[in-house]
Amino acid sequence: MFRKNLDFARRDSLSFDEVGGQQISLTNHEGGLERVSQTNAMDLVEKLYGSTLREGLDKYSVEHPLDVVDYCFLNLQEDNIRIIRLLNVAILHDVVEDYSKDGYTVDRVKSMIGLGPKETKLLDLITRKEGQENGYLQNLFALEDGAILKLADRIANLKDL
Repeated sequence: MFRKNLDFARRDSLSFDEVGGQQISLTNHEGGLERVSQTNAMDLVEKLYGSTLREGLDKYSVEHPLDVVDYCFLNLQEDNIRIIRLLNVAILHDVVEDYSKDGYTVDRVKSMIGLGPKETKLLDLITRKEGQENGYLQNLFALEDGAILKLADRIANLKDL
């Protein structure tokens, strides 16, 4: 319903025998590269956020993760495995913060989506824990992908002001 055309796919289909111990298959779906998994990351976000509006904005909550995907500049990435990792975490980046009280922990999201170890680590790093102020950005920015995601999130937030 809210999907944007993620037009950074360079091929119709990609397959990797193993990424983080998992079989991964990518397909070009409506012009965009998507990881085939137990539950698609965007399906989960659409289910959780539905048609709610972002606080104080005339914009649907599900649009924000897609804006973050746009600002990750995935079209400039050459490493398709990295594209998957950034795409999934960009889409899921607010789920644990917004829905932890409903049981959506990093581990639960990992199981639902079938995230690999690097995606799980990145999702855990970008998820701000209650009372966590010291070291959050230092830990996140220690990974290049963490910095890309956080900056993309901030750009998307600023754009909405």
